[in-house]
Amino acid sequence: MYQGLFNSSYVPSPFEMAYIRDPVNLLGPWFCAVVFSLMLTGVILAQTYNYVEERPKDPFLLQLLHLHAAKSASTLAITWRLFIKYFGDFLNVGIPAVDQKITTVWGSFMGLIVQAYFIHRGFILSRNWYFLVAASLASIIGFVGSIILCYVVFTLKGIPPPLYLQSANMMVIGTVVADALITGFTCWYLLNQRKQSSFASTNTLIVRLITTSMQSAVPPLVCAIFNLIFNSRSNATDNAWVLCFNVLLPYFYVVSLMFTVNSRTRLRATGGSQSDRANIYGMNSLPKTTRNPEGTERATTQVYVTTQTRTDQINSAERGHISGDRRSVDSSSHISVGDKKRRLEDDF
Repeated sequence: MYQGLFNSSYVPSPFEMAYIRDPVNLLGPWFCAVVFSLMLTGVILAQTYNYVEERPKDPFLLQLLHLHAAKSASTLAITWRLFIKYFGDFLNVGIPAVDQKITTVWGSFMGLIVQAYFIHRGFILSRNWYFLVAASLASIIGFVGSIILCYVVFTLKGIPPPLYLQSANMMVIGTVVADALITGFTCWYLLNQRKQSSFASTNTLIVRLITTSMQSAVPPLVCAIFNLIFNSRSNATDNAWVLCFNVLLPYFYVVSLMFTVNSRTRLRATGGSQSDRANIYGMNSLPKTTRNPEGTERATTQVYVTTQTRTDQINSAERGHISGDRRSVDSSSHISVGDKKRRLEDDF
């Protein structure tokens, strides 16, 4: 029971007073976070079902899904304590538990994994070292900022020091820059490939890949931007709406990754072919653009020519003699003509 409920001489701490005076801005973010995180968890479960049905199990994605499941359990545990176990107990509500303190670094770690996947995909696609270095550096800076912020939260006593806001800005800005680089570079590279191509089917496929990239990358990017905006207006003692976006951001990352993997499978089923060259990420470098003077695509052409000659026993009444032997000649030839066209969806 809350000590200040029937004790008129009880003096609340600064953290208690913040929750007493403004529960909307301090408890509201956690409530909204759990509601939307449960919605996104349902989306991830549906995507996981499609992934398991259509593709073999991938240890990398399974480990990420395990982290997501643990993250969902942690979010539910935080909500249970704030709104059920410690309902009205502002003393315990104002004291963050361990899972609350590691929320930012946990989410940043999941984001780092997904960003590393997309950075690797972009590099394999383009072999652009500038993109690899810039995006990796921004992603690592964001993760290091979350580690510093976690340390500050664990050692926090009273008013947050300047390092609290500085590390939070470092984390959020690094995340936003990394997401923006990944999204912008991927779309720019695909558009550049489309300009260099003169084939209608290749251009159509590139448009599909650009659409898939935008649909998968924009939601986490928008969430990261809102995270940056609210972080600049946030304070640990009077406004915690930034926590809502901190909690939701790793969910958007997982949704983005699962959507990309499942979309690649659908693209191959509808507009491409499976390839043994595809690695665990299903990517290889883009083919160099070639032009046909006639303006038509050179596709794989295979011609099978089979010739069979057979001499059997002839009826003696028709030919006047009986063949003493049966000879069978069977010959076949196989000719393969044409150049094999590399499929763009195998590289994505």
